[in-house]
Amino acid sequence: MTLVIVVPVSQPTPASDVASPERPVEEGMRRSRRVVLVGLTLLAFLAALWTSLRPDLDDGWLAIGLPNPVAAIVWFVLFVGLLLQVSSRVRAFAIGIAFLLFWPTPVYASMATMALHGQFVMDRTTATVSAADAPREGGPVAVTFAFPDGTSERGISLLSQRFGSRNEYVAPKVGTTVDVLRDPTGWLPPRTAGGREGLPEGVGGTLLLALPGLLGVLVLGAASVSALTRRESFIMVAGRPATDDEVSPEGAAAGP
Repeated sequence: MTLVIVVPVSQPTPASDVASPERPVEEGMRRSRRVVLVGLTLLAFLAALWTSLRPDLDDGWLAIGLPNPVAAIVWFVLFVGLLLQVSSRVRAFAIGIAFLLFWPTPVYASMATMALHGQFVMDRTTATVSAADAPREGGPVAVTFAFPDGTSERGISLLSQRFGSRNEYVAPKVGTTVDVLRDPTGWLPPRTAGGREGLPEGVGGTLLLALPGLLGVLVLGAASVSALTRRESFIMVAGRPATDDEVSPEGAAAGP
């Protein structure tokens, strides 16, 4: 009689699903905290965008068309944190380019929103300047427009004048008749219109002006998805010492 002993043999686990002794997989920030980070970053972006689109025209000192400073600082800090939490598969060069080019995304998005909304939603009309404030911090001017229908509304003048090598915003004289873009929905304040804004021939320029804002929103979305779905973060891999298997032969030869 022959006795047969069966020894169970476990199947090897694919390398992609198990951490090696030399390089364990560490998630770093927990997923729940990454969800909070992404949510706060998006809220800071929306707050900075809204304060630049709907400035307090009676504030007197904050520059019109720029985000509230507090919202802008919070956005900057959270955006840097979000970029550090993207997947380790994203190259450092790409993260650096995203930071250098798109940290002002709220400003880009504000310009894109104003351009697209002004071209495709707002109505081009004429109005008379009945009151004008002084320019704030070198920014646009808060004015009061008197419309032909007898209504008045506070708005923004983007009229500028060249002084030497630079253009500066100037306050229009009271009684001046200007072309104005007026929002029938009341969402955005009225503002002076450019030469082609609101006209069919202004579509191409509008889309070109909106391009940086659209790209910035895409980068923000891609960074958010990467931070939520990644296995290891860029910051953890970048700050972790290399293992013996990752040291190049040239580097090993140059060592002690």
